[in-house]
Amino acid sequence: MKKTVLEFLQELELNENNIFEAIGQILDTMVQVIESRVYELSKELQISNSLGDLQESLYKHGDNSLAEKLSNVRKIRKDIDIKSPEIDLVAKLKDAVIDLIGTTAYKDQKYELRIQYIPKLINSSGIDTNNGFCKFNLYHGSVSHIKCSILLISAISIADGFDGQVYNALKWMYDIQNAQKHCTLDFGKFKIHHYNTDRINTPFGHLIILSIEDFNEIENEEIDNYFLQSFSFLSYLENQGIDISNIGTSFLFGNSVRNKSIAIELLIQNSLSWLKNVKKNSTIHCSVFYTDLVEFFNQTMNKTLNRNYVDCDKNPILNSIIIEVKTMLHNQKKGVLEEGISPLYSALSVKENINVELICTFARTLCELIVKDIHIKNKIKVSGDLLSSIEKLRSENILSPWICSYMHGLRILGNKSVHPNTQVPLYSPKSLDYNDLLIALTGVKALVEFYNVNISNEIE
Repeated sequence: MKKTVLEFLQELELNENNIFEAIGQILDTMVQVIESRVYELSKELQISNSLGDLQESLYKHGDNSLAEKLSNVRKIRKDIDIKSPEIDLVAKLKDAVIDLIGTTAYKDQKYELRIQYIPKLINSSGIDTNNGFCKFNLYHGSVSHIKCSILLISAISIADGFDGQVYNALKWMYDIQNAQKHCTLDFGKFKIHHYNTDRINTPFGHLIILSIEDFNEIENEEIDNYFLQSFSFLSYLENQGIDISNIGTSFLFGNSVRNKSIAIELLIQNSLSWLKNVKKNSTIHCSVFYTDLVEFFNQTMNKTLNRNYVDCDKNPILNSIIIEVKTMLHNQKKGVLEEGISPLYSALSVKENINVELICTFARTLCELIVKDIHIKNKIKVSGDLLSSIEKLRSENILSPWICSYMHGLRILGNKSVHPNTQVPLYSPKSLDYNDLLIALTGVKALVEFYNVNISNEIE
């Protein structure tokens, strides 16, 4: 049974591990209530859910009391150092929001998990190139928490700068308005602005703002052109010697495109095409804030990449090994392998059919982490190329040939799983299937057991 908004907030614990996520959930829970109140007053859905716009709407429609309580919440929020929030101030914010909600008729409204702040890996795709394995990762969370060399966002041009949800969040967190401007490329309605953020404390070194004059529905041809120009600029930065190893981005112009599914497809296609031609290994981290949008993005991504699914309930052998692997992964979610274990565990825990290619992608990531950790423990320089890294462990007699074979198997399955079928391949079979999923999970089971016994010596 779903909790009410008031119950959710009252039961929300605050600690150092969840403080950033708690701030987001506290504010969004309040926004859910205020949106309901604004709709009651105006009979119109609120277009913007910024606290300032919501407060203005409350004043406009005569609910001055609720507007004043919202003003108090905004003042408390401004006192919080978002880079290092103090629990006492966040608790004060929580109490103020509970007080606000408690005075409305919506305190029994059902709570909805609409957003996520701390990014969680949902999906992954990539290209195995001559310069390494390049990825396009999809996260559920705020792009403001993505650590990257370059952050790419979209915004609307206004008289004194920019406006937009992502831009405003970054301005609040990192004072990006004080970043050093390098250049602006003017394409008329569309502009590219490049900033260096060395002078301010941010998790990204460079900021690129893609701006347009308004957010009225963007046609498919326009958005494709914007993506092409944006990735061309990234190539220019690479040629200038700027680090492009990690690109953070949101769903660019996501609220403005006429057809979201086509925009997602174009973003993925342009990303993979660019990754295929970079001179050095690179990863694009795309983070989507809203739960409903990330679910739609995830579905569209899998459809774009022509991925296959297996009904585990109809395959008792597969179902058995999934249960076994999940138990094994669950017992060591924390530790050096967490980045590979958590997404793989989540992908195996879905209620619907299992995505074959996604499991193979995450299995490859887990294999990479195991190989990297073995290199570190044996004081061997870590290579960006998984194939040569595995062979180094074999040639140095660190790993047995059959363990290396398991690793190569996951590497090959992972490589195939991230190649979009823009053309039907000549070879047979054309795509991964049930048998490949079974092999991948068998390989994961063998590698994790080997790692626990021979490398880790303990389950985290």
